[in-house]
Amino acid sequence: MSNQRFHNKVVLVTGGNSGIGLVTAKAFAEEGANIIISGRNPKTLDSAIKDKRYWFKRTGNSSRCISGFSN
Repeated sequence: MSNQRFHNKVVLVTGGNSGIGLVTAKAFAEEGANIIISGRNPKTLDSAIKDKRYWFKRTGNSSRCISGFSN
């Protein structure tokens, strides 16, 4: 965790509710970023947001936040 290139930065990932977008959001989180994701499917968006086991345990920092919006 010593190389956190995105520490205290906010990253918006469109299509971050599944697939490559979700993997990208998780990669930014591991680099210290606060994440905002968006997606069109409310069900997969909710699923991604509720994956708290990943967002808090894996990044090792409870200050990481994830939010989502759907249209």
